[in-house]
Amino acid sequence: MARHPIYSGILLALAGTVLAVGQWRCIFGFLLILVALGVKMGQEERLMIETFPQDYPEYRRRVKALIPGLF
Repeated sequence: MARHPIYSGILLALAGTVLAVGQWRCIFGFLLILVALGVKMGQEERLMIETFPQDYPEYRRRVKALIPGLF
């Protein structure tokens, strides 16, 4: 289980596209989107902590952000 499964799916699809196309521009685009999603995840995490101050920190400790069991 991941806290941001849609972002995981987007990044996985983009990584596959980068590998399939194989151009440096794709790597740049992937990194740009990775940074943008990182910023968005940070904003969402802050909102969730403000909204659910009692429960969300424990959930955050149990469930990884993007890749179950890793990150």
